[in-house]
Amino acid sequence: MPSLENPDFLNLPAAVDALFRRAAERSFFALPIWYHVLSRYGTGKAAASRLYLDDETAPKAALVCVETAAPRRLDGLSTYYSTEHGPIYAPGEPGLVLGLARIATTIAGEAPPCHVVRLAGLDPRDAGYAGLIESFAGAGWAVFPYFDSGTWYEDARGLDFPRYLAERPTALRNTWRRRSAKLDAAGRASMIFH
Repeated sequence: MPSLENPDFLNLPAAVDALFRRAAERSFFALPIWYHVLSRYGTGKAAASRLYLDDETAPKAALVCVETAAPRRLDGLSTYYSTEHGPIYAPGEPGLVLGLARIATTIAGEAPPCHVVRLAGLDPRDAGYAGLIESFAGAGWAVFPYFDSGTWYEDARGLDFPRYLAERPTALRNTWRRRSAKLDAAGRASMIFH
């Protein structure tokens, strides 16, 4: 299966661009422009970005990495600003695990061999997470899931701000009241929460 070294994310082949655009329905962080910015400004000058695809003509999955040498290592192309990072795939893609398996097999068969693949900041709830574990293990890699960092979300459906505030710890509510009163007294700003 193909891999592209230092791909031009602003000028991807049509089928690959279409995959990224479908993946962007899940997250802004799957847009090609995001990876363009990361590959140009978020990596060291000597780092090479690599785009792994399960298929060149009709890709269903992709993995964007940055390669470092001595010993050869692949890291997921992400930063702390990549709040939603992982494999590139369309929502509800039925061929995701097979696509990721092809990518893992491609990486395992590269010469010179890759010694480590480190994909930090993945969301364990994302469908691609379990697919990556299964795929890399199936390709002969020793897989060690670990917690690196996380983005936490609070389900706020049906929750108005007064009820949200009422459910916060007492110390936080007191800080909110004091700071709000100070801001109101200054007369220079107002806040409305919807």
